[in-house]
Amino acid sequence: MSNSKYVKYMAQKEKFQELENLKLKLDGLRGKKENGEELTDEEETVLHEYAIVVLQLETMRPLLEAFEEEGMPSSDLGKRAEEDESLLCDYPHCRSRVIGSRLVAQSFKSISQPLKTAEEEETDTEDLTFEITSLNTRRKIKKEKKEKKEKKAQVMKARSKSSKVVKGSVIINEDEIAELVKVSSLKQDLQKGLDQLKSDYVKHLSLRSASGSIENLKIDYEGETYTLQEIAQIGKKGSQLLVVNLSGFPTLMRDVLKAINDSGMGLNPQQDGTKIFIPIPKVTREYRENLAKNAKTMFQKFKDHSRDIQNRYIRDVKKKEKEVSSDLSHSVQQQIQTMTEQYVVEGEKVMIAKQNELLGKE
Repeated sequence: MSNSKYVKYMAQKEKFQELENLKLKLDGLRGKKENGEELTDEEETVLHEYAIVVLQLETMRPLLEAFEEEGMPSSDLGKRAEEDESLLCDYPHCRSRVIGSRLVAQSFKSISQPLKTAEEEETDTEDLTFEITSLNTRRKIKKEKKEKKEKKAQVMKARSKSSKVVKGSVIINEDEIAELVKVSSLKQDLQKGLDQLKSDYVKHLSLRSASGSIENLKIDYEGETYTLQEIAQIGKKGSQLLVVNLSGFPTLMRDVLKAINDSGMGLNPQQDGTKIFIPIPKVTREYRENLAKNAKTMFQKFKDHSRDIQNRYIRDVKKKEKEVSSDLSHSVQQQIQTMTEQYVVEGEKVMIAKQNELLGKE
């Protein structure tokens, strides 16, 4: 090995040692960050150069080894540096193949070419600094875009929550509603539906003997409403069988069967002439669950009925839109919807309480 080559080799080895020392320092910063310790802005900036330092070490190490052995021609060394991707960019923190190639070329030239002047070394250092700065700038821009996107998502989420709050915070002004519809009638119709739901739960969804519920079952016939006990004789045959005798009103047989099937009590009536035999189901877990499902079905009917009432009154408001301001019309419609929703929510509470009772929950 000639003296000139030895000087170049020692200069590169000294630089390699400096990079290794820097890597040890950066490893310490990475360890602090992984342990959850906060880093200063200066330490964060230095840590961003970790991938570049590692890449420089990896590109210089094989070149120095080859230089020591003096058995690898310079042309083969350059070709190896281009083909071996591990010499270019084999680290997840480094995504710039251009910088990797640049570092390999610089490390190779620094050994195979004569020593550079101080001015040339300074120029190369500035170029490399520019590449590192560009990489950091791109990272910064990417981070800013990500933060901007997250902030936008948070704003949209906040707006969505805000719109829900506004919808649910409509203040009911009965005097204002009274300008277009009769408030007492609206409240009475909604309350009537809620009371009917409660009454149906008591009469038709009970774990006690079905005879009491059957007696009060309502039968609609030719525009009139009757209870079953008013048109039939109801008795028991044993402990698990009810007998409904319709010999006095045989023409109502179809209406009575329909009312029993639609009652939600989970009964299975069987006709025999003018009599209806109704097996009383045992109180099993399955029977309880069926009654709970029927409670939900009854609530859904109540909910639909409440919506029908709401729509009827809203139609009345729309008919008067030409006589009043559009703001008043819109406000009253919102208040009617809100008032209806209050009754629906109350009905849902009744349903949940009934289901818990039927299922034996506290």
